[in-house]
Amino acid sequence: MNKAQVVEIKHRLMPILKSKENEYKTMGYKDISTEDIWDCLWNQIWKSKQEFTLHQIVQDILHLPIQTYMSYLSLSAYHRDNNDLMKSIQAVTNNEIK
Repeated sequence: MNKAQVVEIKHRLMPILKSKENEYKTMGYKDISTEDIWDCLWNQIWKSKQEFTLHQIVQDILHLPIQTYMSYLSLSAYHRDNNDLMKSIQAVTNNEIK
């Protein structure tokens, strides 16, 4: 199965993603969503993967360590903040030039 097919079966994976979300919430991480978990898997674990099997996808979801998820969130926040900073700098620079 390729990446497009994985996206197509996402709705079938929701019970597994919800289970992982509940596991993290039980551990005290209250602000976690299935969408965040999916994004982490997609951008961190499956980034360079081209071919998938259903059992590997399920295994990746069930075995996603909280450390990997938290690292992903930290890096995402860092990149988002940097992008916002660059946009602010560009806005200020553009106003000064005019």
